[in-house]
Amino acid sequence: MRAKVMQLRLISLQGGAYTQLRLQGPVPTAPQPQQVRRLLTLLSRWHGGPIDVVLSAADRRFSEVWTDALCAVPGRHLRVRFVLDRAVEERR
Repeated sequence: MRAKVMQLRLISLQGGAYTQLRLQGPVPTAPQPQQVRRLLTLLSRWHGGPIDVVLSAADRRFSEVWTDALCAVPGRHLRVRFVLDRAVEERR
């Protein structure tokens, strides 16, 4: 994927009864808490449960910025996990 492309893939599940979403692409590393809250609240309501958010803990500043932004989101709308790197996550 090219670095500046945001891609949303919609994949049919169970004969079209469900849709799997895959969103990938760059966003600014300084998210606005209100925008993060609106996005995750909308996704959580659409999904019917909390969104599982996985943050890389390898870059301290990165994880601090996103943790601050995610603090604006009600706990019922997300679950946050921290991983050290992709290799650690793949072993789980």
